[in-house]
Amino acid sequence: MFHLINRIIAPRKHQTDLLYKKIIAQARLPIFYQHYGVADTGDGRFDSLALHMILVLEILQQKNQRDDNPQETQKITRFSKELIEVMVEDLDHNFREMGVGDLAVGKRIKGMLKGFYGRMKSYQAGFQDEKALKESLARNLYRKTEVKNNTLDAMSAYILQQLAHLQNCDMEKICAGEFTFYQPQS
Repeated sequence: MFHLINRIIAPRKHQTDLLYKKIIAQARLPIFYQHYGVADTGDGRFDSLALHMILVLEILQQKNQRDDNPQETQKITRFSKELIEVMVEDLDHNFREMGVGDLAVGKRIKGMLKGFYGRMKSYQAGFQDEKALKESLARNLYRKTEVKNNTLDAMSAYILQQLAHLQNCDMEKICAGEFTFYQPQS
């Protein structure tokens, strides 16, 4: 019985793992920390990961809203939830590797998810209004650093270019992690 369930679930889980690894690789590019002013700390790395997760989830949501096939929209919605679950599993694993106790892990992840969803709401509003996007970036991505206007300009330009790039990517390739992110310029 479990073998059958695993054969059904495993391909989808494998796809979300591949996509998540691609998101992490993009979020950890040294250029964000060296030229875009993202703090090279645990918080800064989480903020970069959250930003890139939100970009991908936004594209999935946009494509989902344009799709008239109820089965496809349900599939994309489920895939988006699974992608967030993979992120939570990774955060849990990382906290445990750092020696955080079992009781504290849940509290930390709960706080991070609250922050993640707050950032998602804020960034999504900013995707339609560059001024709002810059304000959101200053409040979230750069909250613990002094940020210059040219840094906000560069990061907001990168985000809008990334969104445009991802909108042109094939949905199946995104879900399979078989696409390339737009590469930031220094």
